Amino acid sequence: MATAYRLAPAVAVVPAVTSVAGTQVASAVVTALVIAGLFFLVLRRLSVRLFWAPMFDLALFFGCWSLGLNFFPWWGALGIAIVTIALPRYAPRVSWHNLKVVLGTAGTAVYFSLALAPAGLIAFLGAMSIYDLFAVRRQGPLTVLLKDLLHEQVIPGLIIPPSFKGFGARLEEVLRLPGTVLGYGDLVLPLALVSRVAFVDPLRALAVLLGAMAGLAFLGLRARGRPQPALPALTLGAGLPFCVFWLQGYVL
Repeated sequence: MATAYRLAPAVAVVPAVTSVAGTQVASAVVTALVIAGLFFLVLRRLSVRLFWAPMFDLALFFGCWSLGLNFFPWWGALGIAIVTIALPRYAPRVSWHNLKVVLGTAGTAVYFSLALAPAGLIAFLGAMSIYDLFAVRRQGPLTVLLKDLLHEQVIPGLIIPPSFKGFGARLEEVLRLPGTVLGYGDLVLPLALVSRVAFVDPLRALAVLLGAMAGLAFLGLRARGRPQPALPALTLGAGLPFCVFWLQGYVL
């Protein structure tokens, strides 16, 4: 039996979708600016040892735990997270420190990638990249904070030593050598783009990751031992393939 349906004009849906996407973009930009402003106001007022070091470890712990929950029961993921965070304290090597950072930021990136729509993710990364350009200057707030943290032997990110042998060095030794430190935000935000694509197509997610690594390589050519804003290059490298795959329908 045939039944007649009355269809609403399709064009009426378009303004609503556009409005929702625009709201998400605006919300992401405003949120990024508020976070950056608050970060700027409080970072010089807080003790490195009493606040920043425990905060970094706590954030990485929950990132490791949440990542492990995708592969292990809760008690197994909890144990792995505890060992991962505690190991660099008892064996302060660059390799163990970097393992903690990679697992922690990867787990955080997975959940952050689901917090916003694709347009919101791009807008948030763009806003934070602009902030990074101004904050990472000779006397910028992030540069000053990094110097304070390293002075207290608190390393807020992934260590890229000048040679492969540096990965086996002790942390206090590598701090005296020229090298690169990629901050946690420099890792989490581009990895969020990788994670968002990986939910649909892991191979295309690999292309986004390679784009971020290309941005990192470009950054290494420019740095030459000076502080450089890493997020713009990483966002551009990962963001271009991400936007291409988004337009092709490979990003939900």
